[in-house]
Amino acid sequence: MGGVGVGRAVSSIAPITGADRPKARGGPGPARTDEEIQIVFDRYKASFYRLYNRELRNNPALKGQMVLRLTIEPDGSVSMCALQSTDMDAPDLATQVVSRVRTINFGAKDGVPAVTIVYPIDFLPAA
Repeated sequence: MGGVGVGRAVSSIAPITGADRPKARGGPGPARTDEEIQIVFDRYKASFYRLYNRELRNNPALKGQMVLRLTIEPDGSVSMCALQSTDMDAPDLATQVVSRVRTINFGAKDGVPAVTIVYPIDFLPAA
């Protein structure tokens, strides 16, 4: 979803595909699927766009990847989220993204254990 806006920055958060996709399964039994996790992140994509666009105003060349480690509880809440790594020089953006992810609820799911995943987000300016 990229584009050019008049008087404002427009950005794209690249989808995660292939080997870079988060892996949510921890063993036998019920689990949160990769697709379920991706759908929830996609639902919150606009909030990441807003944070990134705000930071682009200060640094129009800003792009890169943030890798988050987060734990999703059986009730769907995020009990832990931390920045595992990044190649971006944007500590304020990283703090805001981590704070935003902590507010996400993935929905309760019966019989699933808490799961810790590593989730990469690519931030790319609009073409």
